[in-house]
Amino acid sequence: MKKLTILLLVAGLVSCRSFETMRWGECTDSDGAGLSADLVALFDWSDWPDMIVSIDGNRCLPSGPNGYKKAKLKPGAHVIVYSNHVHELGHAEGRIELELKEGHLYTFRFATCYWCRNRRFTAWVDDTTTGEVVWGKRPDWPSWYL
Repeated sequence: MKKLTILLLVAGLVSCRSFETMRWGECTDSDGAGLSADLVALFDWSDWPDMIVSIDGNRCLPSGPNGYKKAKLKPGAHVIVYSNHVHELGHAEGRIELELKEGHLYTFRFATCYWCRNRRFTAWVDDTTTGEVVWGKRPDWPSWYL
């Protein structure tokens, strides 16, 4: 009887996994969620999953290894807020204002310089479709400082 109970419990837990409706990876509160990729701009922060706090005032949490890492957004103006405590650097936060284009992929980037005389960081957004920096600035310190 004990083995049967354990088997039923395990089977029930496994079957619950298949009924999960939340699509981890995509922030479902964004204005383009559910639309096809050619109609929206894709904003990706998978390199720094704990950094993006909100998009257009909608919280895009939970983040982390099993949380949100991207969002589909309608073309046009958007405000993205990032914030996190970076080890030995302090609190890094900022507000990104972007004009996004349909069908483009935008990637949030972040770099720290622990070897710089005054430790610092920089954040920027690449339009991966065109290769341009559309917000912020790439690191201006030598790559061997990383």
